[in-house]
Amino acid sequence: MYRFKIKCFRLFGLGAGVLIMWAPFAAATTILIDFGRADNQTVEGNFNNVSGTGTGLDTPMVELIDSEGGETGISLEVDFSGGGSWAGEQADYAGPFPDELAGLPETALQDSMFIRSPASSLFFFSGLDAGLTYDILIYGARSNNGGPDSEWTFTDASGDAMVGFDVFENATEVALFEGLVPDANNQLILRFSSTADGTLPRGAMNFMQIFVGGAPTKNPLEITSIDLDREGEDPTYTVTWSSVPDREYALFFSTDLETWEEASDGILSGGESTSYPHKLLPFHSELITAPTLFYQVSLLDGN
Repeated sequence: MYRFKIKCFRLFGLGAGVLIMWAPFAAATTILIDFGRADNQTVEGNFNNVSGTGTGLDTPMVELIDSEGGETGISLEVDFSGGGSWAGEQADYAGPFPDELAGLPETALQDSMFIRSPASSLFFFSGLDAGLTYDILIYGARSNNGGPDSEWTFTDASGDAMVGFDVFENATEVALFEGLVPDANNQLILRFSSTADGTLPRGAMNFMQIFVGGAPTKNPLEITSIDLDREGEDPTYTVTWSSVPDREYALFFSTDLETWEEASDGILSGGESTSYPHKLLPFHSELITAPTLFYQVSLLDGN
């Protein structure tokens, strides 16, 4: 689910003044999940806590919130019957951690759920949007009994994708799944397993980060400025946004955030920044005196 991010530009020197607001499409949603014991759970930063003690599971079903605390419509259900457990305090790993986890609270990365080999647990993510892709990062570490056969396997619309590594004092490795597509039931299914025979190794999963619509890029879609020239014979709003080379965009406008009209589509990217002059005459003359105006930019599919 996407949430609009709205910013305002107030322009002075225009008589009564005009308040122009814009809302880019597809402000990426991030979901943070901390797996661990009930006595050491993350309470900061809008984390979803999946917790348990011993071989029990206190939270078999979680309605996930995003990193801003908002509802996502996505639920996580855990089938813990295949051999999951919770790390004892002696198994906590206090770092160092991979660069991808910089800035996260240590309590989100220390304790874990773990899998005794050979065993596995299933995670069902439901309520997903079939029109979106999902990038999912997973981190696991233990201070003892790690092993090379800790595996994470996602099943999506295209089949299985697996990442495995040793979780013993893991300072460098994360499992990153990119471009996952929900299946026919609008689900993604994760199998977390440790496959070696015997008592060792043991897999561990401490933390998960879900990027709805894909992980943020270095150049996210965002309107950076709106310039107003409504004087003279050719009143124009020039809208500028960050863009990707060789792509095409569509520009929409609204006066109430309920009804949207297309200003133009097939706007060819200007490189890392694109500008479009939205001329108000002859078709949008009503916007010349509109007290409030909203713009949205959308990246067109299939190009």
